[in-house]
Amino acid sequence: MQTDQPIAGFKTELLPNDGSLGRICAYRKGAFLWSRDTPISSVFVVRRGEIEILVPGPGTGTVVRRVRPGEICGLFSFCESRKNQAHTSGRASVRTEVLQIPHAEFVHFLADRPDALFAVLVTACERLAYAEDRIHVLTCRSAEDRIITLLLQLADRNGTPSRNDANSVVLHYTHAELARAAAMTRSHVSTILARLRGRRIVEYNRGSALHVNIRAALAYLHARRPLAAA
Repeated sequence: MQTDQPIAGFKTELLPNDGSLGRICAYRKGAFLWSRDTPISSVFVVRRGEIEILVPGPGTGTVVRRVRPGEICGLFSFCESRKNQAHTSGRASVRTEVLQIPHAEFVHFLADRPDALFAVLVTACERLAYAEDRIHVLTCRSAEDRIITLLLQLADRNGTPSRNDANSVVLHYTHAELARAAAMTRSHVSTILARLRGRRIVEYNRGSALHVNIRAALAYLHARRPLAAA
């Protein structure tokens, strides 16, 4: 294998398109593809819509990740303990269509396709890195540090460059979505964002996208780090 080429994760192009693998299923908005206290025996590839991955939390749970078209989820069915109890729930945030592949069928497919197996391994590593990023956010004691760290992570993963400011990235998240990701209340997040807007770290208006000044955010976090002992 060439090591100087970009390492790509899972792509739907790796799957056969003749209907020989899995079956297409549709889920209405709010429907659960799996729940945390039940066994899971399939992996899911999103064709249309979006799946929210939830962990136990206030109300219906806390959304920790969103799975979008072309992405795969349910890989924890490879873990023996998770096959019997998923520990998370998967819910359709909008009407969603997936390719649902029984675990045993997917294992057989990967055994015959080392390229697909390697791509799934890369995706699993990316998910592990994402989980570590989430832990980093939740270990921030200061609310400002937590929100800024979260915004920087989201900017790196899902942000688009601002047309007006080379230092800024545009994010399309509501205060409620940020609150769920940061394990904070919506009102608290709104208060923190207002403070950050006053420091010109973020810019937003009601109903508009969130603009994050990456340079200002990094400078703020750097200034708050405790000085290293001499």
